[in-house]
Amino acid sequence: TTLLTQAKGVKNSGPAFGLSTWRSSGS
Repeated sequence: TTLLTQAKGVKNSGPAFGLSTWRSSGS
């Protein structure tokens, strides 16, 4: 589920924001 959420975030907010969130998540 987390991966799907992150993927949607990347498409909605852009790769930079999505990647930043993904790194922050620690996944």
